[in-house]
Amino acid sequence: MKPECVLVGDLHLLYTTCFNSFVSMKILFPNMIKWVGRGGAKLHAELAREIRSAIGGGDGVVTMTVMEKMSLMKSVVYEALRIEPPVPSQYARVKHSFQIESYDAAFQIKEGEIMYDFQPFATKDPKIFDRRRSLFQIDSLEKKGGIVFYLILLCG
Repeated sequence: MKPECVLVGDLHLLYTTCFNSFVSMKILFPNMIKWVGRGGAKLHAELAREIRSAIGGGDGVVTMTVMEKMSLMKSVVYEALRIEPPVPSQYARVKHSFQIESYDAAFQIKEGEIMYDFQPFATKDPKIFDRRRSLFQIDSLEKKGGIVFYLILLCG
């Protein structure tokens, strides 16, 4: 492998890491703090209790394993991302023809067409979620199967 190829690959990795860090600190983190702050004292107390008990059960170190055990924290993060996704608009050229089905219609999408997605239309759908612009619907998520239900909605 040529040295300049390694340099370009390293620069790409560095750019990706820095860009993702910048977007996280500039957009995602403030939005997360905003929606958790609007969640109310009851949510704050429940989150504090869950996080303290999960971290206290280990070495006092936050790891991915510890975070996996915090179901309320994960639900709050997913709910904040549902309400205000950090990247609300997405588009792509279709590589293979397929059919999209909604509640009352089906759409044939052909190869080569450009699709556009505005996530807030789907993530605030009143036919799925109780209130169109609610703050946190943690209880309704847990009644419908919690994280698994939510991920099915996001990932199709």
